[in-house]
Amino acid sequence: MGVKKKKVIMSFIRDVHVVSDVARGNPMSTTGGHVWDAVYHFLNFFEVMKEEIGFDRENINVLELGCGCGLLGMVLARNLPNIKELCLTEMVWGDALEHLEYNVNLNRSTLPLGSITTRACDWSKFHKNVDQTETKTEKEKENENENDN
Repeated sequence: MGVKKKKVIMSFIRDVHVVSDVARGNPMSTTGGHVWDAVYHFLNFFEVMKEEIGFDRENINVLELGCGCGLLGMVLARNLPNIKELCLTEMVWGDALEHLEYNVNLNRSTLPLGSITTRACDWSKFHKNVDQTETKTEKEKENENENDN
């Protein structure tokens, strides 16, 4: 017996337009200034697997971390009307957040993007907080062990 393949009709509308940092005349010092090939692979995956991963449910919230130009999130917002909120995040450093907001505003005026928002999210600050928490916890464990002896 062979594996039964699911027949999928690709239906996502992909008319979102993003401008790279270089095309804007503002080369960034971050990786978020252009569209990576992985975005297209994610779009294909989400389109084929949208029911299996729950994109067909009502009132879903979607958070995209480090979304760069915002292409992936905007295409999802364009094609999944059941999204209650879609939050695109990028770091402020290197003008990454400003570049994301530029691209979202470029499309918001001509496409139905639903309730898409942009927010700052700096992973390096989160990482430092996590490290401090883990270190503190380890020290607390050592103190507990010393007190037990």
